Amino acid sequence: MKLLSKIITVIATGSLLLSAEKSNASGMLELMAGNKSATSDIKVFQPIGDKASIFFRNRTSYDYESEKVTPFTLTDLNYNIKGGLDLTFETQFLPNGEVSPRLGFEHFKKFRKDITLYTLGTVNVDDSPKNFEGVFCIRYTPQITKNTRLLSQVEGLFNFGEQSDGIGHNFTALRGRFGPMHKNEISYGLGVDIGIDSIGKPNHQIGAYFRKEF
Repeated sequence: MKLLSKIITVIATGSLLLSAEKSNASGMLELMAGNKSATSDIKVFQPIGDKASIFFRNRTSYDYESEKVTPFTLTDLNYNIKGGLDLTFETQFLPNGEVSPRLGFEHFKKFRKDITLYTLGTVNVDDSPKNFEGVFCIRYTPQITKNTRLLSQVEGLFNFGEQSDGIGHNFTALRGRFGPMHKNEISYGLGVDIGIDSIGKPNHQIGAYFRKEF
């Protein structure tokens, strides 16, 4: 399964990058500099026909104190079932070099022209201990001037799974971004990242972000 995931991911990612510039691809590039680490976040979304799509994301962090670079990459192959609901096959490339194939569903909902909610739930399908991972991202982007909107975004990630003493919490991550977004889709402002590990110990940082959406 891991070899199949790698093959599918290489083919999908290559197709995505080759076609992104000449199609209706969308995405984001963000740099976040906090008081403990700096992170780059790259997203690319590419529709394929009327039903399918590919999503690529890479987050790479640099810890100031340890000087450690930690990359995390994922690719999602999506097939639309109905409306905003997709079947998703996800491949995660973990910082330790392992590959985690996952299967689940994603859903996108636009409540008004300035409020959106994205949710994703997946379960790993390899031989490692089973775990469920949930993701949500809620955005509120009201118009504040003719050419400027206010970006208010909260993204959350949580993971629960099999442990030696049963089912338990593995980790949680919350990320908030708050700042103006101009007509050219450039945004900057306050960034807040919060992490909670398997024993409940919190880790947080505050900083500034700069992002360009396309």
